[in-house]
Amino acid sequence: MRTGLTVIMVIVSLSFYSVSCSQNNQLAGKNESVINKITFDIDSLNEEGLYGPPDRLHALDYKFCIPMEDEFKNEVEKIDPSIKIYPGSSSKQGCGNGEYLCIGNTHQQDFKQKLIKLASLDYIIRIDRMVWE
Repeated sequence: MRTGLTVIMVIVSLSFYSVSCSQNNQLAGKNESVINKITFDIDSLNEEGLYGPPDRLHALDYKFCIPMEDEFKNEVEKIDPSIKIYPGSSSKQGCGNGEYLCIGNTHQQDFKQKLIKLASLDYIIRIDRMVWE
């Protein structure tokens, strides 16, 4: 009797494991496409969002473009209130007419989660490192 119960428990456990793996594989595919929108290595940053030699750590600024619509502006600001939004930015920064340039910084709590959430938005095509000139 105990052996039969053990077999049933193993079968049920394997079924849950199989479903869980299947769901994780589906999520991994989605997360990979989201992560690929971020064109710099977020894993090179420490927990505080800083990178570089230990005696010269600094934050990374990043940029992305969104359509000039209040709905998108509000959504981005809700995800990361520290983002600065610049209307009428030049095409030099990669944004076109009718787009806002958005600039954020990695030196903040939960920066990875915020970047991934931003990258998951359909209207954000890519998130690049901001190089100041």
